[in-house]
Amino acid sequence: MGEKFLITGGAGFIGSAFCRFLINKTNNKAVIVDKFSYGSNKNSLSTIKNSKRVKIYAEDLCEYEAIKKILIKENPDKIIHFAAETHVDHSIENPKKFFINNLLATFNLLEIARHYYKTYHKNKKFLFHHVSTDEVFGDSFDQSVKSTESSAYLPNSPYSATKAGSDHLVRAWGKTFCLPVTISYSSNNFGSFQANDKLIPKVIKNAIEEKTIPIYGDGLQKRNWIYVDDNVSAIYKIATKSSAGEKYNIAGINEITNIDVVKMICKKIDYYFLKKYKILRQSHKLIRFVNDRVAHDKVYSIDSSKIRKKLKWNEVENFESNLEKTIKWYFENSDLDLPKTQEINSNYLNISKTKENGNFLNI
Repeated sequence: MGEKFLITGGAGFIGSAFCRFLINKTNNKAVIVDKFSYGSNKNSLSTIKNSKRVKIYAEDLCEYEAIKKILIKENPDKIIHFAAETHVDHSIENPKKFFINNLLATFNLLEIARHYYKTYHKNKKFLFHHVSTDEVFGDSFDQSVKSTESSAYLPNSPYSATKAGSDHLVRAWGKTFCLPVTISYSSNNFGSFQANDKLIPKVIKNAIEEKTIPIYGDGLQKRNWIYVDDNVSAIYKIATKSSAGEKYNIAGINEITNIDVVKMICKKIDYYFLKKYKILRQSHKLIRFVNDRVAHDKVYSIDSSKIRKKLKWNEVENFESNLEKTIKWYFENSDLDLPKTQEINSNYLNISKTKENGNFLNI
C-alpha cells in the first residue's frame, strides 16, 4: 500500500502540511520525526495523528544514533527533509543555533541516509529530498532577472547562509556518494498553522486585535508568495516524479511588496468587521514603519518555469483567494481577542461574494 515517507520537521508549518497532504491525498505512509521545539505545532497533526499510516517520533536530528535506529526500523522509501531553523530575525540573534540545526543536523541526516541506502535499502525508487529557500540566491537587485535553479548562491543572513550550506552538503553527498537527492527552493510560504511571528499571521492577528503592525523600513521589500498547500503538492511531485540530481524552484505567479500585502490584509479584515459587527475599522492606521532589519534583502524573485513544464505543476488558486482562506483559518482557529459584545457563530465568515472598489472580497 503506497510508499513510506520519512518526514523531518513534520510538525512544523510546511512539514505538517506535507504530512496532511500525504495522508489525505495519497495512500502512502508518513513517519514523522520532529524535536517539537518552538517552531513545531502539535495541533497541525491533530487530524492525522491517529491514522494507522502515521508514526510520530519526538527526536532531534543531531542525535545521530537515535535517528539511525529510526531509519533502520522504519525502512522508508523516501526522506523529505523539512527540519530547519527558519526565521531571519532569530538567526541574527542566535546564529550558532542555526549552524547546529541547519548544517550539523543535515550532515547527520545525510550520513545516516548514506549508510542506510548502501546497507539496508534496495528499492531503486529511494530518494532524499531537501527543502531549501529562495533566500539562498540573495537579493534580486535587477527585478527583470529571476533566479533559476542554476543561479549563483549569494546568501546575506545567517539563516540563508546555513540553508545554502546545507544545500551544498546535499549536492555533494549526491555527487560523491551517489545518494539519490533532489532539492527544491520555495518562495515565501503562507497558510494555516504558520507561526505568529511570520509576516502574514502577525499582521492578521494584530489587525484583528487593533495592535500596532510593525513594517521594516519603507515596506517596499518585494516577495513572491506560495500557498503552503501548493508548495507541498509541488514537493510531492518532485519526490515521486523527478529524477535524482534535479533542482526545482517553487513559486507563485506574483511578486508583491510587503506593504501591499499588509494593506490587502487590513482591507479584508475591515470588510469582515463591517459585515459581521457593523463596526467600521481602519486597520491600515495601525501600520508603523520601524528601523529596517540588518542586511535586509530587497527583492526575492525566482523562476518556477522548470517545475511547471517538466512536472506539470501549477497552483490551484491565486494569491488573493489563498490569502482569504488563510485569514478565515486564523479567525476560526486562533486565540484572538475578538469583540465580546456580539455572539460569534460558526458561520460568521460565510459572506457571499460582494464587489467593492473593483475587487471581489469573498470572506
